[in-house]
Amino acid sequence: MKLFSFGLHYSCIADLRTIFTKLGHQHDFESYSGHNWILNYPTPGYQLLQMDRWLTEFEKRELWNQFWEDRHSQLDQYDAFIVTYPFLWTWLLKKFNKPIIAHIPIRCDYGLTHKPEEWQHLNEYARQRVDEGKLFLAANSMHDKLYAEIMVGRPCEHIPSLCEYTNMQYNPGAQTYAFYLRNGWPGLPSHIKPREQVFPNMYPFAILSNVKGIVHIPYATSSMSVFEFYTMNMPTFMPSLDLCCQWYQNNAKSAQEPVLWHWCNTKLFSHLPPQTPFQIDFKGHPDPNARNDINAFRHWIQYCDHLDKTNMPHIQQFGSLEELSQMTTPGNPKYVDCAAVSQRMREHNAKRIPAVYEQWKTLLAKVQAAK
Repeated sequence: MKLFSFGLHYSCIADLRTIFTKLGHQHDFESYSGHNWILNYPTPGYQLLQMDRWLTEFEKRELWNQFWEDRHSQLDQYDAFIVTYPFLWTWLLKKFNKPIIAHIPIRCDYGLTHKPEEWQHLNEYARQRVDEGKLFLAANSMHDKLYAEIMVGRPCEHIPSLCEYTNMQYNPGAQTYAFYLRNGWPGLPSHIKPREQVFPNMYPFAILSNVKGIVHIPYATSSMSVFEFYTMNMPTFMPSLDLCCQWYQNNAKSAQEPVLWHWCNTKLFSHLPPQTPFQIDFKGHPDPNARNDINAFRHWIQYCDHLDKTNMPHIQQFGSLEELSQMTTPGNPKYVDCAAVSQRMREHNAKRIPAVYEQWKTLLAKVQAAK
């Protein structure tokens, strides 16, 4: 098939481009990410989808018609479309009457959390297109799968990202542990170096693969960098469920806020109510947007990538910064053998990666039948 994808995250597009090309499909794309330089992707010139415009003006329906008028002659050649982030860009494709795959890497309500009525309209539109056999829902984390199923009210398949585009494998030539979140972290053990010191130019995958291990604090329910690390067989140290909850309760600068719907821009959306703003069946789950309810937070965070032991076992979890120091200090009883961890990840990837390709083959066959 001839496929076209567009979105705001270069790595989501790069991941699917790698997979779809290997499966024998043509895949063209437009990435509106601010990080296109990492893979030397071109920056699209189309102004409607630039971040400073769509996020503030997207609810204007005339802009959707403008997209059709501007782009339909170019895009009508494609058999199907793929939308990643944000999910609401599926609206732009309404007039094309072509199959759409939504591979959701972030909350499906992103961009509309300050407009509950529009959020509802998006859900209604998505349900209609799914029922017509024209929209196929998938998500790269269990959290976003379950969240989409609750909000849209239709099945969503969990298809994890692979991020093979780094073309790198774990090859430690240094004894350095790199802390991946920018700007450090209070109380971080001194022998774990901020990434700015280890690779000051950011994202040199060859240098990244050379460190002994990565320490990462999740800043969202799903992080493409974690997929990158895992496919590279890179030993990765991340906070346990208990520690995430502790930080959240203590209002630490932990970036688990994206578990909750008011994230997008804390200052802009801080007026939001502390719960989902309309009646909905949570299907036995607590309200994922009850941001003052630690039990709801604890329930939902267990579905984040780094705690998903089915998809990505062998991520090393620390319950405190002291334990992290012990796990990364040779001679300590809790010291982690990174070479052994990497080997276990490699063995799991030998099963995980082919399974993801099979999921995409099956879904693309359904899309082809629907075009």
